[in-house]
Formats: sequence, C-alpha cells, structure tokens
Amino acid sequence: MNWIDELILQRRTLFSPVILVETDDKKRIEQLLETRKTIITDEEQWYVLDGWDGLLQLKNNSINLIESCREWGEITPPILSKITEILSKTPTVLIVKNILQPSNAFNAALLNWATNPEILRKESTVVLFTESRLLFPQSLWSNMKIISIPRSTLDERKDAIEKAQFVNADEATVTAAATVLAGLNLDQVDAALSECWIKNKGKIDIGSLATIKKNILTQDPVLSIVESEFGFEAVGGYKELKKLLQEQFILPMKYPDYAKQYDIDPPKGLILFGPPGTGKTLLIKTMAKELNRTVLKIQPENIFSKWVGESEKRMRRVFKIADSFKQCILFIDELDRYGKRESSGVGGGAEVRKEIFSMLLEELGREDREWFFAAATNIIENIDPAMIRTGRIDTVVPMPYPDFDARVEILKIHSQLKRKLPLADDIDFDLLAEKTQFWSGSDIEQLVIRTARETMKKAILNGEKKQNVIRKVTMDDFLETLETFKIDIEANRALQERIKEQAQKFTNDTRMLNVFEESYRKFELSFSRINRIKKGGE
Repeated sequence: MNWIDELILQRRTLFSPVILVETDDKKRIEQLLETRKTIITDEEQWYVLDGWDGLLQLKNNSINLIESCREWGEITPPILSKITEILSKTPTVLIVKNILQPSNAFNAALLNWATNPEILRKESTVVLFTESRLLFPQSLWSNMKIISIPRSTLDERKDAIEKAQFVNADEATVTAAATVLAGLNLDQVDAALSECWIKNKGKIDIGSLATIKKNILTQDPVLSIVESEFGFEAVGGYKELKKLLQEQFILPMKYPDYAKQYDIDPPKGLILFGPPGTGKTLLIKTMAKELNRTVLKIQPENIFSKWVGESEKRMRRVFKIADSFKQCILFIDELDRYGKRESSGVGGGAEVRKEIFSMLLEELGREDREWFFAAATNIIENIDPAMIRTGRIDTVVPMPYPDFDARVEILKIHSQLKRKLPLADDIDFDLLAEKTQFWSGSDIEQLVIRTARETMKKAILNGEKKQNVIRKVTMDDFLETLETFKIDIEANRALQERIKEQAQKFTNDTRMLNVFEESYRKFELSFSRINRIKKGGE
C-alpha cells in the first residue's frame, strides 16, 4: 500500500478529520493533487492553506486566492475561523503546507478540526504536510492520524528514471541508478536526474549520479558523507581490534544470506572510546570501505537550534535519510553530546538534549532498522547505560594510544602509503616509535607532515629545486622535527590509565579487554625502560 492509499483508507475510517503527513518533499503534495480527480466527489471542495500565501481554493483547473496572509506574515485567527466554517458546512479536503512555526492560535484550530463533530459528520479532511510532527504539541498527536512517508522507494526512483527517458535506460542500468540515488527525496531525485542528463548528454552515468547525490546531501548542514580511499590497511596496528570488527561485524554484514543459515541477526552498533586522535573516526571510515558502505556522519554542531522543535526535526530527518540508504553506517562523533539522559545544562537547551537522547534511544531500539550505528567518544562514562545496552549496541571497545608495533605501522602508512615521501635509507622507524610513546596517531601523522615540510623548505633554500634535485627525507630530519613537539607524556599516561579503568567497566568483550590489558602492561614496561635509559640507568 502506498501512502495515498493509506490516506484514502484513513479518510474512510473516520478516526480523525486531521491527517498529518510527515515528509520534507514537495513532490508528495503534487502526488496528492494529481490523484484529486480520482478521489473527489461531486459536492467535495478542495482548498490549500499555505503558510506563505494564505487560503486558496482549487476549482477545476484554477487556483483562487480567498484570504491572503502575506500582510500579517502568519495565518490569522479570522482565516482559521473561516476554514472551520468551510469544513463544517461542506465536504472539504484542506491541504495545509508551509507551516514552519505554528502559532498557539493555529494549534488550537488544529485541535478543533480534529475533534469537531460537525467536521467529522461532513467527512471533511485536513491533510497537514510537515517535515516533522515535533513542530506540533504532543497533546495533538493522539487526536490525528500520522503517516510518515519514506524519502523515496526503489520503485519510485525507478519510475522517475524511466520518465526521464535516458537513452541507455535498460533494466539493469535503471536498477543500479535507482539504488545509487537511495537517500534522496523525489524532488532531489528529479534534480539529480536532470543534472545527470545535461552532463552526460542523455545517458545514465552511475559514477556521475553518485557524485551528484553526494553534492546534494552535503548541502544538508546536519549530515556529511564520509569516504575513505583505503580499507584496514590504512590503520596502523590495532590488529586484534580489526580482527574483532572483521569477525563480529564485517562477515555477517557482507554475507547476510549465509549469516541467516546460523540464525545470526544483522549487527546493530559499535562504540569506540579512547583518547583524542587515536583514529576512532578513521577506523569507522576504513571499516565502511571494507564493507563498501556509505558513512553518514552527523555534524553535532549543526543539530541543535534555538528554534522550538527544529533540533528534533533535524534529527528525525537524519534517521529518515539513513532509513532510505538502508545499508549504510550512521556515525556520530562525540557521542557524549547526545548519549546522556540527564543534562547538566538548564532551560530549553537541556530539554532539547534530553529529547534528542530519547529519539536516539528509540531509533537504536527499532528491530526493523537496517543501518548500522557507529559512534566514538572520549568520555564513555558519560554515556547513559540505556544507550549501550545489548540490543542497541553490540560492542563497546577501547581504542587506546597506539603501542610500539602500531606506531611503527602508522609512521610507515603516513610516509609510504597515504604519502609517498622520498625517504633516505637511514630511516629507523623502530627508533622513532620508541621516541613517540604515548603519542596519538594524529600526533604521529603530524610528525611526518612537519618533517616533510621542513625537508622541502631546506631543499628550496639550498637551491636544490633549481637543480631539479629531490632532497630525501633523512633520519636527522625526523629527529630535528621531534624536538619541536610539545607532548605532555605524563598527562597522556594518566589518560591511558583512566581508559584502562573505563575498559574494565564498560568493555563487553573479554577478548578486547585482555588485548588492551596486555598492551597496557607492555606500555608500562617500555615506558620504565626508556626512562631508565634517559637517566643513565642502563
């Protein structure tokens, strides 16, 4: 059953004259108007209440302005009274749109329309289109029927592609294109297809469509699409953690049909916690690359708004987009900004955060969600236990400072894989790894970047560029750059100790806990040995 069939069914049940249609797609209003001729009766009238223009009547093929609201900037009480009169006297369908900040008067009128026996007797219907039900008081929800429409279905996107009449629109290409466009609403689908048509001279180009979709979604300030050029090979060290992700998440997600043979449910979620800069976001990105899935990253600074209901509306839009993508990874960095039931703040901001937390709990607990949830935090003890219980999250694991082997790999990755530096033969990665104990992965990356810049500067100042000579990066270059870093080793060591305590309390996989504790033991032994060497003890 599509949403219009459901709307017609709800009209017939006479549960409530008001039907709220939750969508951000203006194409849905067009769909309803296109079906008007098939569902209209001889005596039925159709009106549109537009929050920008006022009250309009649809008659035959014309649109007549009955009452304007442009002078006042909102729907006025006299207009609302007139609508009540129309709904009560004649069978009427009223389409309501562009109500961005409903007034108290509008909410009161909405409640009246939903409960007025005269309106119900006349079988009049109010179809309220809104991006989110959260714009309206919860006390109204029980008095109206709510229909939540997906941004677009696979069949709807296929239909849009076929209507665009691409010259290479065979069945396989149409299906591939429709799959790529998942996550867009129908209005955005049409825009993407038009741009693709123009750029590719009437031909479907899957790569072009993927780029166009990414550009459309990145215009949304709340979400960004995160991609990685590399898989796990770009993550230095953390061998056991990558093995855990491979076994517990990647295999069942990559081979769902085979997992069903063992009655294994799809994985639900993962939380990584640890010091800043240890590569938690990188690990999620590379995991997505291993799975060939899209990462939708929530931008926390853009979720919260000063306008009533806006933050909740934005968060609901995020979940709708994730539902449209289905097999994607929804990633939240700084989970502690969302994952707390109680807020230390006061006033409206604290209430909004509680509401966002409740929405997140509700979505994570949905049995039918197909997207995978991943999150990172530096402060796992601030996350409410309800957030990390089994059923919402599969695994909570630490990502501490990289150990010796990991630091060697990180140095090599940033100088030989992600960047291909002209390295001299005297580079001693082991020595550099010893000298960077309790450094984060991002600190080590900066060491490589700074060393490369300093080497380039020397080459230019020595005139080697003019001679077309490539100066190689030497061990001395690295050691000189090392001296320019100011890393508080003792503070990082104390943070590592705190992460150990958190791991013992929150990590729900004993394999990872054992690996972390063994790594921690080696850290302490190495740290003590290096300190003795510095003091001349050996």
